[in-house]
Amino acid sequence: MNKAYKKSLSGLLAFSALALSGCLLQNHYMRDEVADRVAHPAWMVGREIPAAPFSLTAYERIHDRGGTANL
Repeated sequence: MNKAYKKSLSGLLAFSALALSGCLLQNHYMRDEVADRVAHPAWMVGREIPAAPFSLTAYERIHDRGGTANL
């Protein structure tokens, strides 16, 4: 492998590890708080999706009443 490829690959791996570290948090309050902080400035509303045994939350943005939603 050439140096540029190794450098970009190591950078991508480091970024991926940092980006996914939020998914591994054991503190559920912190995960919910981070998701809310990202969604609220975009006027997105959280919706709980029943999917036993999991707890799924989707954030949607509705532009017009009765209109389409962006998930």
